[in-house]
Amino acid sequence: MKVTTTNTVDDGIARLKIEMAKKQKEALLAAANALADDIKNVEPKLPVDSGELRDSEQIRVKGDNAVVGYTAPHAVQVHENINAVNWTLAGSGPYFIQSKMVNQGLQEKYAKIVQNIMKVNKGV
Repeated sequence: MKVTTTNTVDDGIARLKIEMAKKQKEALLAAANALADDIKNVEPKLPVDSGELRDSEQIRVKGDNAVVGYTAPHAVQVHENINAVNWTLAGSGPYFIQSKMVNQGLQEKYAKIVQNIMKVNKGV
């Protein structure tokens, strides 16, 4: 027995693939933006002195990955607290990115953002 699909089914699958690719990018970008907000607002927060580090924020989505990073020359030194800085902004400190990535509650928050956006409409 040979099973064949109709053009309607093939067209529906093609539309679904396109919609899912768009939703994937949207979902990853939304989760990355939530992470960027948490970096600024959840302790330890992004330290701010001159604002150069904060202003160097970059958010990118490529394929299955979203990246939140900072391009200021001193970004790594500040994140890793290499120069043992005494932070002037209350609640700020080292590992302001890494701390969010190991926080179970925040991981669940980002996953829910992705899940909610990736839901597919039944009419596709």
